[in-house]
Amino acid sequence: MKHIDDKAVDLFAADMKARLKFLRETKGKSGWDDCDPQVLADGVMRHLEAGKKDSLLNAANYMMMMHLRHITAVMVDKYKLTLLDEGENFIPVRNK
Repeated sequence: MKHIDDKAVDLFAADMKARLKFLRETKGKSGWDDCDPQVLADGVMRHLEAGKKDSLLNAANYMMMMHLRHITAVMVDKYKLTLLDEGENFIPVRNK
């Protein structure tokens, strides 16, 4: 029997895949694998602040992209996301 955590991750991953496919096919979205890390960090913040139907799913996709590219980020406060480089140096990302 599958644990509820595993079921939840599988369902969420399926939703993430469907959202990525939809955006690829309808809006031509691609290139996360070699874009500037700032683009991904800004995407997380933009979608968290948007509060729309797919905002959390979109933010999760951006976070997945950052995770797979080994981009570390720290939420400093609710209006600022800070990236950490390999040497743990702070790089300011977004202020409001």
